[in-house]
Amino acid sequence: QTALPAVGRRLEPRFMDTPMELERYATADVHASYRFGERIHLFTDIGNVFDKTYFDVAGFNTRRRYMMAGMRIGF
Repeated sequence: QTALPAVGRRLEPRFMDTPMELERYATADVHASYRFGERIHLFTDIGNVFDKTYFDVAGFNTRRRYMMAGMRIGF
């Protein structure tokens, strides 16, 4: 699966100050999984594939490219 989340320009409220306009951004995320029989399930997620720098909240960094992988075993 592939996801292409996009966020448009928006105003970030600031305490006792004028709202700040944050730029729009888009990232690409990939998810893959494989099932071995009925009990074993492997998966991986890669987020922000192109390592885009962006801000969800003014002044706070967001995650850069990341990868998660795992295995689920049912009993």
